[in-house]
Amino acid sequence: MSKKKTVWAVSIVSIIVVALVAFLSFKAFGNTESKTYDQQFMTSLEKGLEKRWTEANKDKDTKASYKKSIQAELDNVEQYKDKNFKNLKLQEQAIAYINILNESKDELDIFGSDEFYEKWDKTYDDRTSILVKINKIQKIKVSGDKNKSQLDELLGNGKSATKKTNSTDKLNSILKETSFEAQPKDYEDDTFTTYRAAVKNTTGADISDFTATVKLVNNDGVVVDSQYIDSEEWLQNETSQFEFMTDKDFSKTEIRVTYADFK
Repeated sequence: MSKKKTVWAVSIVSIIVVALVAFLSFKAFGNTESKTYDQQFMTSLEKGLEKRWTEANKDKDTKASYKKSIQAELDNVEQYKDKNFKNLKLQEQAIAYINILNESKDELDIFGSDEFYEKWDKTYDDRTSILVKINKIQKIKVSGDKNKSQLDELLGNGKSATKKTNSTDKLNSILKETSFEAQPKDYEDDTFTTYRAAVKNTTGADISDFTATVKLVNNDGVVVDSQYIDSEEWLQNETSQFEFMTDKDFSKTEIRVTYADFK
């Protein structure tokens, strides 16, 4: 073989080798990027829940027990925060669930205080609500009757919490559109004015107890006063009258539910 042909053959082989390496590298990278972890996450979620229940049953109501229980779940699911999912809704809820676990872990810094238990209850409602959403996308499966019973309890609370959140959101929307009207003063030198509003309960649920904060805001956007309104046994589609008194001048109100117990 001539020298020229030898060089040409070596060049062809080199090109083929480089192309093959590039192809294999691209294929490997592409497979890594396109791999999804939907089922792996579900399996880890189920395993994490069972591990949490095992830890929780060992030593109840101590900071160490709470921490071990949370960590038992995080050890199984935290790895999926940056993974790809085929079902984007499942990915969204997976990230939300990991975040709420970390949030509950941070709450342990104030363990034992009244504030802790208030936050813990709220976080529990949020966590179980996320589990309900995940379970709607793909059924959560755990082993054993005891674990299944615990899962049913979580999902039951999540459904109740979701319903309450939806009703509270509806109530806040109703109150956002509520306008209080100044009432005539009994005496000209009265410094306080009474404001009233009639509001219809269109949340779709009866409200056994309800409290809301009414912030009074002036033209400069400054909150000049805060008042409160409340009601008991406020039935759906029933109109109730609310009122407050103030000696402050304001241009608008900002009303927010602080507590509501829906039937």
